[in-house]
Amino acid sequence: MKMISLLRCAGLATLAWFVVSCAPLTPQAAGPRFHEAGSANVVLLYSSEQSIFITKPDTRENGFLPILSRGDVLHSVARPEIGRDLAVVVMGFMSPENQAALIQSWQADLSAQGFRRIVCLAGNGESQIDGLLVLRDSAIAMRDVAPDPSALTVAAIAPAP
Repeated sequence: MKMISLLRCAGLATLAWFVVSCAPLTPQAAGPRFHEAGSANVVLLYSSEQSIFITKPDTRENGFLPILSRGDVLHSVARPEIGRDLAVVVMGFMSPENQAALIQSWQADLSAQGFRRIVCLAGNGESQIDGLLVLRDSAIAMRDVAPDPSALTVAAIAPAP
């Protein structure tokens, strides 16, 4: 009887270890996933300020994607024939501070280009963007920001005599 209890205890300990070892390493790894690749007007793969690829719209030259700087990218996406509904920036692993600053700068630059929604994703080295972790979605971020009460306009209507 003691042997069965001991085996049961060992089994539970093994199961607990397995569950914990399969858990995400960072809290960020468990979060919303992107599933709107077909709706994106622009998709950027960011490696560094001087190494960015535009995968949508297709910018291949002789079958290869050109390596662009941030300035080149902003010039390229300014073309009027590119839709302005959704821009996606896929970025690799970096420190949280660098990531936050980079996300903020892309949000500002692409908003200035007229994009209504900017989504930043954590890249995984794959070419598919559907299923990637959403780092920031400007549509969600805007809903989370409470309106500034001082910015509200209040209309006063005089009562009828």
